[in-house]
Amino acid sequence: SLKARKQLGDLTKNLKRAVKVAETEKSEESVKSLAVSCKGTIKRYQEEIDSLTRRCKTAEGSFVQLYHSLHECADPSVLISEALLLIEGRDGQIHNLLSAMEGLNDELENAREEKERLESDLEESARELKEALKG
Repeated sequence: SLKARKQLGDLTKNLKRAVKVAETEKSEESVKSLAVSCKGTIKRYQEEIDSLTRRCKTAEGSFVQLYHSLHECADPSVLISEALLLIEGRDGQIHNLLSAMEGLNDELENAREEKERLESDLEESARELKEALKG
């Protein structure tokens, strides 16, 4: 595209030069040269226009195809909302489980303390029994 644009610029410069030469010389040869230069320049411009038209049609076709593909896709907001509700539900479940676990840990700690107290009482009772049997 840039290369073609540069070539068109060069052709336009050459055409301007040919016009100046034809104006100053006003000979049949310079007019023929100008006519050849005009034909070549117009032909190159038309080729560039055709090339740009093809590129434009290709780009528009690709855009329409992409648009239709995206248009046919489901709206992601529904899925995102459902996922958010699921996460919030799981968050509540996790909170409940953590609370239950804390309660169980408290019960376990109480049971350990009770066990230690009962073991201590048992040792005390065993010592008292031994003393009573000795004495």
